[in-house]
Amino acid sequence: MPSLGATLRSEISLRKDDPVEEPQIRKWLEARKSRNAFDPAILDYPASEIFAARTYETTHAYLPVQQVAMLESVGTNPTSTTQEVAHSLVLLVNGVELIAQRGGQNLWDMSTEELKQDYFTRISREKANYGRSSE
Repeated sequence: MPSLGATLRSEISLRKDDPVEEPQIRKWLEARKSRNAFDPAILDYPASEIFAARTYETTHAYLPVQQVAMLESVGTNPTSTTQEVAHSLVLLVNGVELIAQRGGQNLWDMSTEELKQDYFTRISREKANYGRSSE
C-alpha cells in the first residue's frame, strides 16, 4: 500500500493560472494577507506567474512567483576615478536591466543604502560634468 505522501504526490499536479480567468486567486491570497504580507499589485507585475496545485478539477493552493535578476554586490577598481566607476556602474546596471527585461525578470538591488547613496551621488556628478573638461 503506498504512503499518503506518495498518493498525494501522484494525484496533485501543478499548472500556471491567470488571475483574470480565475478570480478566486486574488480572493484566496487576500484571505491569508495577515499571515504572508500579500501585495495585490504583484498580480499585475509583468514577471509574475501564478502557479496552482490541483487534484483533477479542484485547486488546493495558489503561489505567485517572480523571477528576478539579483544585483548582489559591486567590486570596483581602487585605482579608477570616481567618474570611471560611476560610468561603469551605469553601464553594468543598464546592461543587466536589458537582459532581465528580455527574460521577463525584475531587478533587485541587495547593496547597502550607503552604496546606493554613493552610486547615485556619482551618477549625478557624472551627469553634471558630462561633456565638460576635467581640467
